Amino acid sequence: MAEVRLTLSLLRPHLKALALASLLAAVLASCQGALVLLVRQLLGALQPGAGSSPPVLLGLAIVVLFAIQGGARVGRTWLTRKSALLAERDLRNRLFVHLLHCDPARLRDLGLGNCQSRISHDAGNIRTAVG
Repeated sequence: MAEVRLTLSLLRPHLKALALASLLAAVLASCQGALVLLVRQLLGALQPGAGSSPPVLLGLAIVVLFAIQGGARVGRTWLTRKSALLAERDLRNRLFVHLLHCDPARLRDLGLGNCQSRISHDAGNIRTAVG
């Protein structure tokens, strides 16, 4: 439970960016659903004797939806990666400050490898959790 609280405290400054990334994920899902419907209509319009929307307009709408979907995907990826890297940086800084203020005897007991592992590997796990 302490790990969850620590993760949430590290992500708190980035909640707006992560909320926007969630909205962009919803846009992605909506675009995929709309694409299925538009392709279905396009295929129906290409059938002989179909009197529905012109195929050119449907094709243009599909291209526009793919452009929106691409922009949403880029924005979502950029926001989540930026938030994850900033949270990882904050955790590394906290660990470094903590280690600087530790008693030297305690650091000797912990071992240099353990401390380096926490800074390099354990802090990187926050990036994976956010991503």
